[in-house]
Amino acid sequence: LMLVQLATGWGSQELWSRVVQPVRAGRPPRLPKGLPPPLSELLLHVLVRDPVKRWGIERMKAAAFFAGMDWDSLAGTPGPHAALLQ
Repeated sequence: LMLVQLATGWGSQELWSRVVQPVRAGRPPRLPKGLPPPLSELLLHVLVRDPVKRWGIERMKAAAFFAGMDWDSLAGTPGPHAALLQ
């Protein structure tokens, strides 16, 4: 849900009506048309009620949305605000 909220700016009521309720009912979420295709593809495959049909972590990591992500070194990479926490 955080990816949807970050990409859309939707508040809790819109997330509930457009994402949570449809997914709970076994339907796809109602995403906005203007999302980049790699993000839409990822969200449509992870926001799935049926765990058999839902993408697992390895498939998510291989999604086009995360192309170029170095998962092995991610934990050792300082975040953008690391300097503020020192």
